[in-house]
Parts: sequence; structure tokens; C-alpha cells
Amino acid sequence: MHISSLPGLYGIGDFGQAAFLFADFLYNGGFSSWQVLPLSPVSEFLGNSPYSSSSAFALNYLFVSPEKLAEVGLVGTDYCESLRVSSASQACYAGAKAAKSALLRTAWENFSGGPNRFEILHREFNEFCVKERARLEDYALFYVLKEHFKGVAWRDWPSEYKFRVPAAMSSFLEDARISARIEYIQFVQFILHKQWNELKYYCNSKGIELIGDIPIYVAYDSVDVWAGQEFFDLNDECLPNKVAGVPPDYFSETGQYWGNPVYRWDVIRRTNFRWWVNRLKHSLSLFDRVRIDHFRGFCRYWAIPAEEKTAVNGAWEIAPGRELFETLRNELANGEDGALPLFAEDLGVITEDVCELMNLFDLPGMKVLLFAFGDDSGNPYLPHNYDKNCIVYTGTHDNDTVNGWWANTSSERERRAFEAYSGVKVKENRADSYMVRLALASVAREAIIPIQDILGLDGGARMNMPSVARGFWEWRLTGRQMLELAAMAEELKEINRTYGR
Repeated sequence: MHISSLPGLYGIGDFGQAAFLFADFLYNGGFSSWQVLPLSPVSEFLGNSPYSSSSAFALNYLFVSPEKLAEVGLVGTDYCESLRVSSASQACYAGAKAAKSALLRTAWENFSGGPNRFEILHREFNEFCVKERARLEDYALFYVLKEHFKGVAWRDWPSEYKFRVPAAMSSFLEDARISARIEYIQFVQFILHKQWNELKYYCNSKGIELIGDIPIYVAYDSVDVWAGQEFFDLNDECLPNKVAGVPPDYFSETGQYWGNPVYRWDVIRRTNFRWWVNRLKHSLSLFDRVRIDHFRGFCRYWAIPAEEKTAVNGAWEIAPGRELFETLRNELANGEDGALPLFAEDLGVITEDVCELMNLFDLPGMKVLLFAFGDDSGNPYLPHNYDKNCIVYTGTHDNDTVNGWWANTSSERERRAFEAYSGVKVKENRADSYMVRLALASVAREAIIPIQDILGLDGGARMNMPSVARGFWEWRLTGRQMLELAAMAEELKEINRTYGR
């Protein structure tokens, strides 16, 4: 369940009280993990997808908790209450943006105007800026330049800013208003990291690991590409030569044209994979483990000439996955066994080289039960075909809910196969509890259940539909559903105990 899906009074879920209550539910229900989507900033232009962000490192300011700002005295409680946003079962991004922006501006004014009053916070802020300097300064500068140039993509900035000419950067920063704005952006990131770390500490204290999620590629119009142009396949005008996607398949005659710039693996290799090491080190400072999206791209990736309109005319190119993960193991491995705190999204057509890479580094893959049912008893997503080193899901954020699948998107053949396999007769389109038990009863080392399937919600609670640009990433729990979860906790704990979870 993503942070945005928590209930609350400010248009979107955040790092505040509801997140701590959800951690209590997980503990009381006998769960040991909470997986979220990327916490990075989102764009209304890109449909508020957390997989298309202006930064792979920054946190989304919409997740700031007003109550926690009030707890440390940065804003008043009455002021927080005056900015409440009417929103229940769906995130209101526009309302949340207005409310959180106003709260953070006020918090900054109080913080910067009262160094004696906030002495400890000032010291923590300074320490944060020093520790995160490499990422933080680039992000804040990029953010302020985007504002300065009215939101246009960095490729259309004047050349001295597009190419990061040192004299131009220094001159830009000499303006006191600009430097103050940059310090404000750094302050916002400080507050977000502070609040997130408090939540992580609370979860960990209850034996709950936090699992993050990172896309293999980054958005073109991001600080990651602007500040690291040498690591991406760009031409002399900083435009992509080739972009990422996947080739045509059974589901799409034209494939998927994602548009993310592909990496210059030759350059990244020469730096001993520094860009990727830094990215994962940062992710693992926020999370206990991380899922890597589109893992097959570390073996071979579909590179499409940027001028193409579809993914048809791409070509497979080789990535140095083994060298990369050997470096990551040296840098990131936990414990004496050298295990990497990572797992792979290996859904779809997976080739032998991908399986070899995962096996070599003992990386679990994913099994999704919604893909399991048909006429083939050898289907790799059926539980009796699992090996233990995998993570089973009923579905993911890109799937319908179990009950939505049953009622709306499954075929008659799939429904018959599910009933035959589970040994139950589904009534009133409620397949959720049976599917959840199949996941928990499997030999998979971990079972992860979307909260919508715990609650037995229908397709109206779907989080995302791939390739649909608008109208998703909005689903939220209601306060009433949080109470329902609390009431279910003891029963869920017993189910988890029954299956050794």
C-alpha cells in the first residue's frame, strides 16, 4: 500500500498519524513487511505516477505531515486545520499541493526566523545538508531553475544552463532570492526525511520491514539526467539518441514506447558503477529492502531510436548486469552470507540469462496469482510450481483487485481454473479470501498482499492501469476502512500463524 493511499485530512496520505496506525495494524495482524511505491516527487502532467519523477533521490513534499510540523512547533494547529482538504476515497492532488505548499512555506518562515527557538532543528538541518550535499544541491538547483524557466523541460533552457556551465551556475546563485529559494527546497527535503525516518524507526521497532520500489530507468526531464548527462545516451543537443521500452508481444502489436533515455553502460562501467551504487545506497538508507522494476533490463534492454513513434523498430542491447551486481554485492551486501537486500520484478517473458543473473546473486523473483489460472498446470505462477526463493503476490499495483479481476477482467476459463485449483466455489464475486490463502499457504519465502485484497474491495479500488495516462494513482483508504482493518487484525494474525508467516 502506497503512502498516498493512507486516509487523512489534507487530500493525500502522508507520513503522519495514519501511517503509524497502519503500522500498528500490521503488527497486530502478524505482518512483517510493508511495501510502498516510489516516494519520489510526481507530476500532474505525467498523471501523478510515482514511476515518472523529476528525481530518483528526492521525496515527494505532498507526503509531509501537517500534524508533525505542528508537533515540533513549526506551524500552529489552528493553521493546519484551516487548510484541510475535503477528500475521502480518492487522493486530491491539487488540493494537497495547495495545502502542503502553504504549510511548508509557513514552516520555513518560522524556522528561518527563529534560530534560537529551533536550535536543535537547525543543527539537524545543517548536518543533513552536509551529509546529503551531492544529491541535495543538484536537486534544489534543478527545482529552482525549473521554476525560473516557467516549468519548461531542461532541454529547452538556455545552453549555459542546459550544459551546466560553471560561470552561469555561479552567477545564478549570486541572487539572494535564488539562494534563499534553494535553501527552502533543501529544508523541505530535510523535513520529509526526518518524518520518514521517524516512521521507519517506529515500523522497525515493531519488527516490520519497509520495502521500497525503484524503476530501472529515470525520467528524461529530471535532475538525474540533467546532472548526470554523461551516463545517458544523449546527442550533442542533450536529446536522447535511444529510449527505453519493450518490444511487440502478445499484448501489444507495437510494444511499449516508454521514452526514458537508456544508460551509457560503457561510461557507467568506467566509474565502477558509481551512479547505480549511489542510487541503491540512498534507497537502502530509506528502506530495509528494495524491489527493482524491469529487472531484465540489466541483462538486455530494448533500445528504440528516439525519433520512432512506437517500440517496433528497437533492438536488444547488452547490459553489464553481472559486473554491476558484483559491485553492488561488494558495496551493499548484508551479513556474512553476502545477501543483497534486493529482489527482482521478473514478470513477463524472462530469458535464461535473466534467470542466471538472479540465481548467481540469489535474488528472489515475483509470482503473481492473477496470472496463474488457465489450462496449463505447468504455469509458473501456480503455487505448486514455486521454488522457495520467490515472493508471491495476489496482484500488484498494475493489476485489478482480486474481486475486480473475478467480476470484470477474468475469462470464464480462468474462473473455472481458479475454482478447480482452490477447491472452492466463489460466490457473490468474492474470490479475495481464497486467493489470499493460496498466497499465504505457498512455499514462497514471502507473501505480499495488496491492502485492497485484504479488505476484499472491487475494481473501483484499482491503483493503476498501465498505459492509461490519467485517472489512476488516486485510490485511498477511508477512515472507516482503517477501523475495519483494526477489527480484522486478530483473525489475520491467526491466518498468518497458520501458514507460518
